[in-house]
Amino acid sequence: MKKILLLTIVFCSISSCTFFNKYKPETVREIKEKIIPKISYLTNCRASGVANITLGKFEMKSQIMFWKKGSDFRMDFFAGGILGLSPSPKLQILNNDFLAIFFSDRKKLYIFDNSEFNGLIKNFAKNLQLTEITEDKQGNYLINYHKRFDLIFSKNYNLIELKSDDLRINFSRYINFYPYKIVVKSAEQDIGDITLDEWENIEIRDKIFNLKLPENFEKIYLSDLNELMKGK
Repeated sequence: MKKILLLTIVFCSISSCTFFNKYKPETVREIKEKIIPKISYLTNCRASGVANITLGKFEMKSQIMFWKKGSDFRMDFFAGGILGLSPSPKLQILNNDFLAIFFSDRKKLYIFDNSEFNGLIKNFAKNLQLTEITEDKQGNYLINYHKRFDLIFSKNYNLIELKSDDLRINFSRYINFYPYKIVVKSAEQDIGDITLDEWENIEIRDKIFNLKLPENFEKIYLSDLNELMKGK
């Protein structure tokens, strides 16, 4: 569950009914050279759209704003459906040196250590060169990254799925390298259904990753996001 909130973007072991074909080294190299540019849009970008979110007992349909720079990202969720009518986000998710989730109604900030996973993300392009690529029975490219999660790319090199033991994220409706539909599911429930209406590849300033919090908020350190999903 933790991996979804660490990235954009989170990542189930390979199904026992799936068959794989291994590629020759030179073919693997060519595939990787085409995959890396396809995901480079996530280096510096901003996006907006509509999201249906469920986190434990928290449910919300909202407008969403998303910013990403390197491995850092921030997502703001606004209640009411129109940003102008809800200037303060009801839910904020921030990932930089740590993963933070802030609920404005509760005035609670949940903090998780994600340093190990961030290291994998920061070195993704380099680590990808050392990773084997196989083909599933649908003809898609499958990469098992550091034995932590699977990445599945279509034949035109778009990322279509990230999956881990407890989480699955699907990307679809691609236009010019950008996915406009993202669906997130855990082993226990649907977490998010996001429809994006705008992507911008722009320079993101560091100050966007500084959350403005009220003086009397409560800070809670958790070791596992499942604690939050259970309503803690």
